[in-house]
Amino acid sequence: YVGDTVASYLSVYGVDCYSKIYCYEITPAVFAELELNLAPFPRIETRRKGVLDRPGRMTVASCPASASANTLSREDPAGESVEVTTLDLDIAEPVTLIKADIEGAEYAALLGAARHLREERPRLALSVYHGHDDLWRIPLLVDALAPGYTFRLRHRGSPLFPTEITLFAT
Repeated sequence: YVGDTVASYLSVYGVDCYSKIYCYEITPAVFAELELNLAPFPRIETRRKGVLDRPGRMTVASCPASASANTLSREDPAGESVEVTTLDLDIAEPVTLIKADIEGAEYAALLGAARHLREERPRLALSVYHGHDDLWRIPLLVDALAPGYTFRLRHRGSPLFPTEITLFAT
């Protein structure tokens, strides 16, 4: 999205706490804002791509309520075309943390990061509220790809609208 999570992380831990950060965004206008917001920070690569389980091209399906909820689509020919890749193909060096709130594409993104999970066991912070089955399906996938992770859930939102559920895996 716009880099607010990265900026928050760096304000807490400082710009010396990381070797490199990769940020992915599919929406052109949002990508421009992401680049602008993160320009002051060193060693951050922004990539206008989607992250899934295989490379290719898809279209951006715009959400009228908020660009933060835009998704990738194979069925929306009216949307703007965007490249999609896998983390295994797109990032050669070891990965220590994967944070993903990508509107229901988390499962596919993990499939595309299978090598990183098996070989490097990065910490994971994954949204698991976009699909009804994400809450159990995503931990099962992580465990199948790289057994031995410990899982924890965090809820953010109100008791009536539990809109944000994050799975942490270490």
